[in-house]
Amino acid sequence: MSRISKGKSAKKSFFIITEGESEERYFSLFRQFYRCSGVKIKKINPCSGQIINKAKVHWQREGVSSSKYSKRIVIIDRDSLSEVEFNNIRKKALDENIDIVFSNESFEVWLLAHFEDVTKGRISLTELKRRLTNYLGQEYKKGDIGQIKTILRYYDRAIENTKNVNEISYHEQCTNVSRLCSQVHNPV
Repeated sequence: MSRISKGKSAKKSFFIITEGESEERYFSLFRQFYRCSGVKIKKINPCSGQIINKAKVHWQREGVSSSKYSKRIVIIDRDSLSEVEFNNIRKKALDENIDIVFSNESFEVWLLAHFEDVTKGRISLTELKRRLTNYLGQEYKKGDIGQIKTILRYYDRAIENTKNVNEISYHEQCTNVSRLCSQVHNPV
């Protein structure tokens, strides 16, 4: 790392692991759109409850250390996670100093927040996709780059629309993606 002048703090850097194509594309485009440096994102094969172990293996293989990246982050959805798997992931992440970014029901909760206020009442993935289709004016497709570019134009609205659902919960609809976006967008 480069030297830091007296009185200044180092910029944060992020290495993000996700299982989802939409998440990978969203953050890749977010990084470009907002000119965020110090962010690396990697999609790995779905591994459900084993994501922390798989992420650690990947980071070790890449030589990722706390001196190179100040934050190691794993993005997960509730999807098919059991409550036991969810709680184990959170415990392992806490023990390993890994941040968890979580959306319940899916990452589409975060995407929908770019258009409307999100509440704790759970919305099915089918309904999330239907609403996104309505806002986009065309059928929503996971990971579609053009659609994600459109969605990103409403990023500021998503921050506001998720203020009441940014605490991680297995039982209620939630998404704390806004915290990661804010850190990446303002890394000091």
